[in-house]
Amino acid sequence: MPDEAVEAAKQEPPELAEVWPEHVEAIRLFVACHDQWITQWLVSKHAARQYHQGLDYGRAAEVAGWLGIAKTPELFRQLEILVDEAKPIRNRD
Repeated sequence: MPDEAVEAAKQEPPELAEVWPEHVEAIRLFVACHDQWITQWLVSKHAARQYHQGLDYGRAAEVAGWLGIAKTPELFRQLEILVDEAKPIRNRD
């Protein structure tokens, strides 16, 4: 995350969002795995940037165990949706 985004997040109060009870565990896991993304550096002659390919689901499964979250097919599907929605945001220039 760019430094200016981190600073803005510290300054502005977070927006509240309603979360349905059946999605709470997936969101808890997604947030806990914020640093478990598979990344690749894209380098050209003039610039370099990090590309977020997706979540390391093996590590996410370990984190789920540490958090006491049951690893179910439904949890996996919800996590995939969160990752698919987050990828374009994480990969913005």
